[in-house]
Amino acid sequence: MLRQRWKCRIQLVYPLLSGLSLPPAASELGVWRFRILPPKPVPETPETCGADRNWGSVTTMGTFTQALFHAVSTFCAAVGEWISLEGVTAAGTLVAALATATAAVFAAKSSKAAAAGVVAAQAAVDEARKARRAELTPHIVVEKLFLDFEFVWPHAGIVHGGPAFLARKHMHDLAPTTPLFMIQNFGQSPAVEVSVVFELQDDNDDFSVPDEWKEFGVARSQTPIFNQRGAVEGTLPTLEFKSDDGRGCRLPIYRTVPCELPHLSPGLPKQIALPEPIANRILLRGLQRGSSRRANDNKYIVLQARITCHSMDGEQHHAAFRWAVSPFSYGPKLPLRVYANCWELPQLVEAPERASM
Repeated sequence: MLRQRWKCRIQLVYPLLSGLSLPPAASELGVWRFRILPPKPVPETPETCGADRNWGSVTTMGTFTQALFHAVSTFCAAVGEWISLEGVTAAGTLVAALATATAAVFAAKSSKAAAAGVVAAQAAVDEARKARRAELTPHIVVEKLFLDFEFVWPHAGIVHGGPAFLARKHMHDLAPTTPLFMIQNFGQSPAVEVSVVFELQDDNDDFSVPDEWKEFGVARSQTPIFNQRGAVEGTLPTLEFKSDDGRGCRLPIYRTVPCELPHLSPGLPKQIALPEPIANRILLRGLQRGSSRRANDNKYIVLQARITCHSMDGEQHHAAFRWAVSPFSYGPKLPLRVYANCWELPQLVEAPERASM
């Protein structure tokens, strides 16, 4: 009968989890478990027998082996209890929570980056819209092409017998011509439905002609206004000019006169003459002031050109240009002459409301 030496063997096993029902978190982590193997019998050889072949030694070795086996079994049971299914489940829950938090952090960063991208895209769209709007916006400028006014009556070149409303281009201009304004579009796109409203900011309701001028054939008159049915609806203040040869006319005294242009293309300026009804009102103020220029009449009158137009996308645009006009005369004599200094004033940012005539 062979005598065997028993030894305790401990094997650390990493299970493949086959046949075990564990949570996903536990299967992802893997579980270390201990397994106690029975002692492996070792055949006794002459080399292993030696001096300890007696039964006392064998009994002592067996007792030691049993004690060691018991100690290791107790330790492994404690470790196995510590690394239990509940612990693995808790660890899996913790890892899942950490993964969720990490995903939330990355999602927040992604959302922030996406929001920044949306803001940048919106800014790019706004810039493109502004550039397109600037490209379509007309930039209209009105300039006067003369130095000052010179109105003359009677004048041989006027067929209807009224005064000639002229302007000098410079101080020594011996051949004054019609006072013209140049309107030009400095934008990149044409302006359509252009309206230029000339307005004389004159609130004085006194349209009387001084007595010294009446003997020369200049007088105030009232012209009836007829409706479509031929009935008189009212009267309009006018200036009447009668010459010795029987010719004459009546001209209205307006403060606001519109001028319409169908379109205004870039780089193609157009000329607009000062409306006669407004020039007639300036002439009357020059007759009233005379050469004395009383203190209360020495203020200039503002002549304004209000621009309203539309761009190609249908948006409406406004602008306004102003000039100071100071009319005067050198006394009653024929031919009648009224002068008016004229100079530019700062441009208005916004077009004012339309005034009455």
